Parts: sequence; structure tokens; C-alpha cells
Amino acid sequence: MDKTLFWKKNSTIISRYLIVVILFILISVLRPGFASGTHIRVLLAEAAIIGCAAIGQTLVIITGGIDMSVPWIFNAAAMAAFTFSNIYSGAGLIVALIGIILAGFLLGLLNGVGVTCLGIPSIVMTLGMNTILQGVVTGLTSGSIVGYAPEILNFLATGTVGGISVALLFWLMLIAVTMLLLRKTSYGRALYALGNNRVVANFSGIRVKKTEAIAYGISGMSAAMAGLMLLGRTGSAYLGMGNEFQFESIAAVALGGVSMSGGSGSYLGTVAGALTIAVLLSILTALNLSQAMQQVLYGIVLFVAVLAATLQNARNKSSKL
Repeated sequence: MDKTLFWKKNSTIISRYLIVVILFILISVLRPGFASGTHIRVLLAEAAIIGCAAIGQTLVIITGGIDMSVPWIFNAAAMAAFTFSNIYSGAGLIVALIGIILAGFLLGLLNGVGVTCLGIPSIVMTLGMNTILQGVVTGLTSGSIVGYAPEILNFLATGTVGGISVALLFWLMLIAVTMLLLRKTSYGRALYALGNNRVVANFSGIRVKKTEAIAYGISGMSAAMAGLMLLGRTGSAYLGMGNEFQFESIAAVALGGVSMSGGSGSYLGTVAGALTIAVLLSILTALNLSQAMQQVLYGIVLFVAVLAATLQNARNKSSKL
């Protein structure tokens, strides 16, 4: 492939990874020793959770929608696994964890049905689902639960194999599956067609409602998996543990160059966005600022970065017309 053509086609993604490298070098200067194997594993584990939550968000945004129910599907999955650890063990617990992930898919699919069949705007439908789940989980648990993080989730989130983080290996598998889904399957092509023009997609024989509904289902499933990963990392479940991932899952997608209006982008870009957020969090921690100031700066920096990425993506899209 011609170098000019290659750069034009991949410049957005390449530039995102260059930003990650620059930020990593910056934090290594601010915090000597940060580039150690231990710190890198922690960083990648953080990015893996964000990246997992953003898998389905990427698919939904490619269709032109948005999923605001990520936080409490995430939270409900973690709290369910935490509770089931007192009830099941061994194979029974594995089945329960699989059931939690499938429940996440069904909750997401319910979002998709509301959006596609009932015509409810995605932001309204998914915010409504998020609020309902918050009320249900809070009511069932009364704000506190007893349990522990299953060992398999601890291993997934904090374990290593040959010095390599298991969370990273799991994320790499998810990256490969997601990229294959988007680039090598008819379903992936249908998602992009739907995001570009759903009327044309419908006349092209694409089952628009089914395609879009499944995207929301995958979003619910990926949010549930991310919740299980965070449970394994923290060792405990608590109300509101998924709240920060509402913005982070969307920000990772936007930072990665996926068009917020749908129709273009790649999960490989979302990966760079997740890495950028993880490194940014580490930089703010390294500055030894108060928690409140960290939150303020984090919000400002992410807002500006997402705005810049969105504007750049809009310019790139208009230049191709």
C-alpha cells in the first residue's frame, strides 16, 4: 500500500497512539520508576476495564446511538457476583457468572427493543434503564451486601501468566474478537451502513432493527463483563462503582476517533482512547493533588480532549464528502 494512502487511512488511529506514548513518557518523567513492570500491569488493567466497557458503546455509537445504561448494568453485575459468591462455588459459580453476563446482554437488548421497536430516543431509553436499575439494585441490597470477589475474578483482574497480566490477555482476546466482528463479518458492515444512512441500509436488505438491537445487547454484555473485572480488581462491590464508566466509556470511543454521529471509526481507536484515559488518571495521581482537584482537572481535560477529537473527526468526515 502507498505510504501516503496508508497515512491518510490510518492517521487518526496512529495519532491517538502517539498521544498515549507522549503521555506515558510525561508521567514517567514526573514519577520515576513508573515505567516498571508492576506499574505498567496496573495501568493496563485499568485500561482493560475501560476498554471492555467501551466495546458495546463503540458498536452502539457506530449505529448513531448512545448507551447511558452502562454504569448500573456494570454495578448490578458486580453486586450480583459478589452476592452469589456466598451461594455458589466451583462449577455452580461459573454458571452464575455466565448467567450474569447473559443477563447484561438481555438488559441491553431490552434497551435496543425500546429504541428500535418503540421509537424511544436512545439517550432517553438507556438513561431510563440506568435509573430503573439503580432503584432496583439499591432497593434489593438496602445499600449494602455481604460476599466476596470470586477467586476466578481476582485472577482475571490481578493475576499474571508468565509475567503478563491476565487482564491484558483477556482484553487482547476481546480486541481481536471485536475487530473481526466489525471488519470481517456482515453484521459489522451492517452496523457501519446503519450509522451512515439507515434508510439506505433498510433498502439494501439489512435488518435494521435487529442489527441495532443486538448492538445494545452487546453493550449490556460488555458492561457486565467490565463490572466483573472491576469486582475482581477491588475485591468488593458497592453502590455507584460503575458511575465513572458512563463518561469514560463514551470518552474512550470519542478519543479513539469514532464518529459520534455514527458510520465510521474502529475499536482499535477506542483501545487508544481507553489507554489515554488510564494514563491521564495516573498523571493526575502522580501530581499529588487533592481528590476534588483531580476530579475537576480530569473532567476538564477529558472534556477538552473529547471536544477536540470530535471536531477533528467532523472535519475529516466533511473533507471526504
